Amino acid sequence: MNKPRRILAGGAGHLMGGFLYNTRNGNNPFSAKADISCISVPIIHLYKFLLAQI
Repeated sequence: MNKPRRILAGGAGHLMGGFLYNTRNGNNPFSAKADISCISVPIIHLYKFLLAQI
């Protein structure tokens, strides 16, 4: 009996950015913000097996 195996891999990440404006008097009222987080590399191994035969 042929039992196929598969290995799957991928990547995931989160990028967020934005701008702020300071209403008070200042030299630079605009600011840019950026955030990179949750970088992951999931790997899945799939194996098909027969638990019971009915």
